[in-house]
Amino acid sequence: DSYEFTWYEFCDWYLELTKPVLQSEHTSAEAKRAARRTLVSVLEALLRALHPLMPFITEEIWQRVAPLAGVNPTSEKTIMTAAWPKAVDWARDPAAETDVEWIKAFVLGVRQIRGEMDISPSRRLPVLLENAEASDRSRLVVHENYLQRLAGLESLRVLEAAETAPPWPARAGTRVALTMARVLLVVALLGVVVIYLWRRRRTVSASTSTADTSTDAASLPLLPGARTRILEQHVRLWHRLPAPLQERLLPRLDEFLERIPFTGAHDFTVTETMRTVIAAQACIVTLGHDHYPFEDLHGITLHPDEFVVEESEEDEDTGVVTEGYRTLSGQAHGSDRLVLSWRDVEEAQSRDDGYNVVVHEVTHFLEHSHPGGDPAAHAALTAAYEALCEAVDRGEETLLDPYGAEDLTEFLAVAAEFFFERPAELAARHPTLYVLLRDSFRLDPASWAPVGNASS
Repeated sequence: DSYEFTWYEFCDWYLELTKPVLQSEHTSAEAKRAARRTLVSVLEALLRALHPLMPFITEEIWQRVAPLAGVNPTSEKTIMTAAWPKAVDWARDPAAETDVEWIKAFVLGVRQIRGEMDISPSRRLPVLLENAEASDRSRLVVHENYLQRLAGLESLRVLEAAETAPPWPARAGTRVALTMARVLLVVALLGVVVIYLWRRRRTVSASTSTADTSTDAASLPLLPGARTRILEQHVRLWHRLPAPLQERLLPRLDEFLERIPFTGAHDFTVTETMRTVIAAQACIVTLGHDHYPFEDLHGITLHPDEFVVEESEEDEDTGVVTEGYRTLSGQAHGSDRLVLSWRDVEEAQSRDDGYNVVVHEVTHFLEHSHPGGDPAAHAALTAAYEALCEAVDRGEETLLDPYGAEDLTEFLAVAAEFFFERPAELAARHPTLYVLLRDSFRLDPASWAPVGNASS
């Protein structure tokens, strides 16, 4: 939609791609004019598209941008009367689209390495490419300026057919995998560490052959003990689990990570640490049950921060439908996908207010995918929900987040957050609700070790 195109395509990628063109002394004047022309014309069209949502600021900016984009000020005096932009106004260029996606995959791959290895963005990296085909070699020549600038490269060299990258392990270090069609990347920090990337090998069925795996880290191998170190450093609930539950968690966590694909929204790079932190908390919620409960979960989408969704609400009395936008930190999309904000996932590990977006959304998923339950338990849950609604209406301070008064489904998810994050307080102030959740999850967090923050 307009929001996502403006933010992620135009601002996030195209602006960055124009910088090597506009700031280079070696770029021709014609190429610079073309880049400026595209920037201005696309911005002018975006302002027209966004005007109904942001009427005043778009008018103000459009008055300055329109003349630069060649709009006749005598015929178009205000954005309100300007024509609505149409897709046919912009010719498709499949070859350019393919090249840009190739550049993005390359750049995101190097950025993924930096994130996994905690390499400073200012440090320039030498890169070797193996198994590059003729089309890859051609793109390297044409787009080298973009790659050098956006990926922060010190050097870039294609290995010839007789050459191979150094075998693993050349020295102790961490290896990181990246999917980039046909190209194997090797980033070598000589004298410090060697990072190996290889082609991801996976059989793709016809039904899933179009899936985007450019940022999917599902095949990233870890060195022995690395998974446990991530849990110790980044998952607070891990420290509270009794030893038998820790032992039970590890194989379920491995199964979850093997079966559930993670996708970064809008080219957001999903690291192995992110996957482990989210998967561990999702699995902890289910440790009281013997069976693997995520058969219907088809994937997790991760945003870097809160995300915006469209929603509509119909007034029951008048039938009037109100459409708008809502900012979310998490969403159980239907009954087969979770959508999460990584910032909220990460911040929950250091908060003490009972907030845990992973527990919240996993509870929604479990409720949707495993409907039914004991009628008596449902009646008790409803009574607890109604008590919270009454307390919120009276303006009283409540242990549970007042957001739980939205509806019974949200109440259950909020109560689950407190059940795992502040179990002793929940048991003391709402003993009936605690027992209800204890019997449902078949876990007793109030008996676990006290809460402690995960280190960053």
